[in-house]
Amino acid sequence: MVYTSPEATQNRKNQYIRWPCGKIALILLAFMMGLGIFGCQPRKKSHIRRAMERFPMLNICQPEGAKEAMLCGALMVYENRETREGKKIPINVVVVPTYHPQPPSIGYLDYNGGPGVPNESNYRIYQQGEFSERFRMGRDILVIDPRGTGASALHCAAFDTLKPFLATYQYDINRIKSCLEEIRDKADLTQYNTPNAVEDLEEVRAWLGFEQLSIAGISYGTRVALEYMRRYPTRVHSMILTGSVPPSFGILTYKDREIERLLQTLIARCASDSLCQSAFPGFRQELYGLKEKLATEPVRINSPQDSTGAAWVEIDETTFIDIFIDLIDSGDKLESIPLIIHEAYQGNFKPFLASNLSHNRPIVPLFYSQFCPEEAFRTADFDSQREFAHLFTEGHDAQRVWDGCNAWLPLSEPGWLKASLKGDAPLLLISGEMDIITPPGMNEKIRKALPNSRHIIIPGQGHTPLNWECWDELVYQFLESGDLHQLDTTCLAEMRRPDFITKLEDL
Repeated sequence: MVYTSPEATQNRKNQYIRWPCGKIALILLAFMMGLGIFGCQPRKKSHIRRAMERFPMLNICQPEGAKEAMLCGALMVYENRETREGKKIPINVVVVPTYHPQPPSIGYLDYNGGPGVPNESNYRIYQQGEFSERFRMGRDILVIDPRGTGASALHCAAFDTLKPFLATYQYDINRIKSCLEEIRDKADLTQYNTPNAVEDLEEVRAWLGFEQLSIAGISYGTRVALEYMRRYPTRVHSMILTGSVPPSFGILTYKDREIERLLQTLIARCASDSLCQSAFPGFRQELYGLKEKLATEPVRINSPQDSTGAAWVEIDETTFIDIFIDLIDSGDKLESIPLIIHEAYQGNFKPFLASNLSHNRPIVPLFYSQFCPEEAFRTADFDSQREFAHLFTEGHDAQRVWDGCNAWLPLSEPGWLKASLKGDAPLLLISGEMDIITPPGMNEKIRKALPNSRHIIIPGQGHTPLNWECWDELVYQFLESGDLHQLDTTCLAEMRRPDFITKLEDL
């Protein structure tokens, strides 16, 4: 019991006399402020705080390159999902919180291509002020790193120590063999495949509590998306597939031919374009002449971005074709090719090599562990020379992948690739008209198999769009309305290829 003196009691009474109604007044004041009677509003929770309540298993973070707070975490999953025993690996998760005060339990998943390319930096385009920020108005954005990337990345010194990393190194047989020897006892490479990536995704969805996902898959990410929908059709709210990889893909059987088609189109376009023809009248002759010359007279030059003089690259006919393939296949560098070839023909190979620098370095062990059984080993009687010897590439694109896969771990073709596609969620299919890696015909196969779909071809675009604004607009409309057939596609008429580049400073 606490004793209170009469003086103290009187002082408290005096305080209430000076402030009429005492505690009652305080209670009424607080109540009225809560109702906003005095124009005051209770402090609102920030979108990040609201997200913390939805995802208590995650922590506030600011990933590298992020300009604002997000939510991060890692889910530990079994490496061997079938036995569910032994080693576990972490699957990194980033949620970019929605601004919506009461969002639906539908996450928007952004899933990259590859295979072997992490998703870890996809969150950047949804940040405040970035071009896809509006996607956050109605939904949380989910980014996860596929197994074998991010925190569970399959590293090997044969490739990780290469600085800078030229894309052509990915097919170096000696490095592939060295990498396999280093990593085969550190990880069960048979477990780094599409089905397990799909099951990881489903476990992440359940862990976070999303009822459904809207999935935006690009390139190889479309294969993961399609298999996820086949296995978990009710968990898919909607889907956007760009540059699709259907189960019947078979890239080794056609890509060299697609490269030839695009190359001849580029040669004809340069010849009919006054700017290109004026600057590079001998584009075709220089291209074929350079290839022929390097067959007997290779050149050895210092690698770009290497100031020590220790990184030398020998360019022979094979390496030249190799780098040229990587220069043309994404479709976003076409207008620079005549200039780059002209410079190399004149003896300046630095722009040519610089075009092959990989800024999004793939996880090579993951690429071979997934791609080889799902694609290369499906064509047992493959003979690139028989099929493509008459082409500019001479079948080298298919041959380099075939040889690389045969230097890797023997893996059998998975049976799930023969299963029929399934799912009735609305599906928006987007192709680049000039895509030679995943041509529009691939999305047509999916459209025919899944009737609740629409296929849109973006004019003049390759595998990597030059400008994402039209894509962004179409996808945003679809997400907001869910209607495949009422999309405003006027932006398609505005798509144009840029002018040819004629000056080195403009590269």
